[in-house]
Amino acid sequence: MSETNSDKKPRVMLVDDSRTVRAFLSTALEQFGFEMHVFESAVHALENLEQVEPDCILTDFEMLNMTGLEFIKEIRSRDKFSIVPILVLSSKDQDEIIVECVTAGAEDYILKRTNPEVLVSKVSMLIELKNSRDNQLNLERVRTFKATTVTLNHELNNLSAILLPLLDQDVNSTKALENIKQDGKMLLRNLTRLIELIKELKDLDQVSFENYIGTTEMLELKKNKVS
Repeated sequence: MSETNSDKKPRVMLVDDSRTVRAFLSTALEQFGFEMHVFESAVHALENLEQVEPDCILTDFEMLNMTGLEFIKEIRSRDKFSIVPILVLSSKDQDEIIVECVTAGAEDYILKRTNPEVLVSKVSMLIELKNSRDNQLNLERVRTFKATTVTLNHELNNLSAILLPLLDQDVNSTKALENIKQDGKMLLRNLTRLIELIKELKDLDQVSFENYIGTTEMLELKKNKVS
């Protein structure tokens, strides 16, 4: 039987170059039901990031080869992990370090000598934060998909309103031929609009919505290109 989402243990990635710290923290968190993925370096952790897909990341601030700060920046540069909460571990209680970490994208900072129950509480809170972000993101995706469907359907209805009467025209009538000519131009304009719309959807990097009918929404497309 496969695990449901509610049955899965929250996955925590722990990165610290101290074997003692790794053993202590991973044991403490495992006792509270977290699935631990432990790495001795940020480089190694990044190599396994896709495989682990952590719900929360705990990282040491001071490490060799790649520092905790560099590690945070690298994670935040990857869209897939841009909302995964990061908790920084350090043996130093310095305001400038906290500011650096938060500015780089970490959610919180904690001293390594903190009571394990406090650590567990912070990790649990951050995982709840991620779940909330995931739910919001899924809602936005569904909303965007529905609005995209309505927008395309609207454009296709416009095409049908022109095309269907054309099919009923008497091609032997001079007046009918003139109507076909005029309607054909309108059809071409709408086809061009539909093609442009599809291109906009392909290149879209910003989404806003407008009311269509009642509570139904359609896309209001805005290009926000970065030169």
